[in-house]
Amino acid sequence: MRTFLCSIFILCALNGFNQTIRNYDGNLQDQFGGAVGKGKLSIKETVDSVSFILTRGPGLFDSLIVFYIDVQSGGINSTSSLSGSSTDKYLAATAGHHPQKGRSILNFPADFLPDGAITFDKDGGKFFYFINIYGVTLIQEGTNFTIEPSGTNSAPQYTQKIAKADIGLSGSLNFKFVGNYIGQSASRSNEAFGDPFNNYSRNASAASYNPYTITSYFTFTSNVLPVKLTDFKAAKSGNAVNLAWSVAQESNIDDYQLQRSNDGISYSNIATVKAKNSPVASSYAFNDRLPLKGANYYRLLINERGEKTYSRVVTLQFDGSTRQFSAFVNSNKVITVALSVIQAGTYSLSVINSNGQVVVSKNILTDGTTQNLQLEMPQHVTKGVYHVVLQSKLVKLTTNILVQ
Repeated sequence: MRTFLCSIFILCALNGFNQTIRNYDGNLQDQFGGAVGKGKLSIKETVDSVSFILTRGPGLFDSLIVFYIDVQSGGINSTSSLSGSSTDKYLAATAGHHPQKGRSILNFPADFLPDGAITFDKDGGKFFYFINIYGVTLIQEGTNFTIEPSGTNSAPQYTQKIAKADIGLSGSLNFKFVGNYIGQSASRSNEAFGDPFNNYSRNASAASYNPYTITSYFTFTSNVLPVKLTDFKAAKSGNAVNLAWSVAQESNIDDYQLQRSNDGISYSNIATVKAKNSPVASSYAFNDRLPLKGANYYRLLINERGEKTYSRVVTLQFDGSTRQFSAFVNSNKVITVALSVIQAGTYSLSVINSNGQVVVSKNILTDGTTQNLQLEMPQHVTKGVYHVVLQSKLVKLTTNILVQ
């Protein structure tokens, strides 16, 4: 859970922080009755929690609101490749995709590329995050949250409170966001926070909905922090890994400890870098010449005069081979998957089409040795390129196949 949240939020050291409350108005649109468009949003952050508080406008709160959140560089530029669900309304709303009803695409500008989303309605909520594996964008489900009050669509306010300690968070949050009101069938409305949705129209009579491009967004900023980490990344360089990070400002920072793990849970220090404590932007780098075989998880431990804070986690596969698994399909549409150099455990194996829909999937158990598996494709599948995705709780790998 900590790994998941660190990939969404930049965690910064805390210094004399009590709480921050920011208030935001809806965009005054009322296509779904005005519960969101003519409502108000308050984001309240304390040492222990962050809360999204929706004050309902006219109309019942009978659909879902999705808050797309952008914290760091990268993220998705469109929901067009996200795969939704016909049974999970939170996933369908976040992806803007209902397999039986249609897809309403939301595009994002270059300066707003969300890393994840918080989605809730009158019954509860879920946290999702977006990842890109070998050019394929995937949506991953995080933690479920409760709503107060729950089960009613006519309450004056709805509060989704996230306890930081429960999900591995500490410190203060800074992010950009857009909120949009959307139906369970992925029918998107023009009601939003952060964007006017001017001239947006939807075709309610067809099994698809018009796309829309975000033009503006809101920003949540917390109190001034002694350190602001703006980037942390890892890149392969021959047989080594180049680690680099940047900070916008520093004050009272002792050092940065680079930590590495092969499972995303247990970490060990590989280097300690003394802080410059510069009032202006600074950059740091370290070369890991002995990466682990397989998955390498990296994070920064920031030491600030007794306070310890972690960066987001970055991951690289470093096993000396270009692929950990490969796949090919024969004329009878049977896929053969060859596994090698992969950690033992339980995985899900899925085939996804170009629209982001799961064509077929199954769970597999591997002992870590080389083995071949077969997965039969439905006979009605059309020609084209399909993504084969292999994933566990800690690893996610993909390759492409061509069905002719």
